[in-house]
Amino acid sequence: MNKMPFFSVIIPVYNKEKFIEKTLQSVLNQTFSDFEVIVINDGSTDESENKILDIKDDRINYFTKKNEGVAIARNFGILKATGSFICFLDADDYWYPNFLSVMKSYIEKLPTQKVFASAIEIETKKNKFPAQYSFPKSNDYKIVNFFDASQYESVLWTSSVVIEKTVFEKTGIFDEKIKISEDTDLWIRIGLIYEVVFIWEILARYIYDNQ
Repeated sequence: MNKMPFFSVIIPVYNKEKFIEKTLQSVLNQTFSDFEVIVINDGSTDESENKILDIKDDRINYFTKKNEGVAIARNFGILKATGSFICFLDADDYWYPNFLSVMKSYIEKLPTQKVFASAIEIETKKNKFPAQYSFPKSNDYKIVNFFDASQYESVLWTSSVVIEKTVFEKTGIFDEKIKISEDTDLWIRIGLIYEVVFIWEILARYIYDNQ
């Protein structure tokens, strides 16, 4: 019987042929390698599927379904996940190679915590810059209240969170009736119950894709 992976990485894809190779490669290039990747093709009509299938790695689990929106696709991934900790990565975003290794080190350092997130940077067509947060940096990490810490930029952002799978048993998963800001709705439910370990190192990049 195969050992369960430590991390499950959930990537919903809808018409991201320009980005998905780089995004997937950023996961496969992680220095910590005990993970599975769950790619959900949410009814793409472009070349996304071919780009995904071109990448051969035993850790990739590929699913295709009709287009029903990102909340349903992510929930599909959560149900398929076998790892202890769930990560999400949008199909046009990017992880630095040490994303999972840094997360693993904080999970080991703070074993009673269940929700982790890193600082991010934002890339537009013109430039790249770090996100600005509403509290001062005083250490490598800070355990924060989601609401207090998210007055400017949210400390929870889809492509930089790591959540112990048991959390969803208390908070529920993404609300499939919500079509915009479905992630914010879940972060609020998480923030009402759990603290967030916020890591100041920039480990993920949000690609502002206005295609």
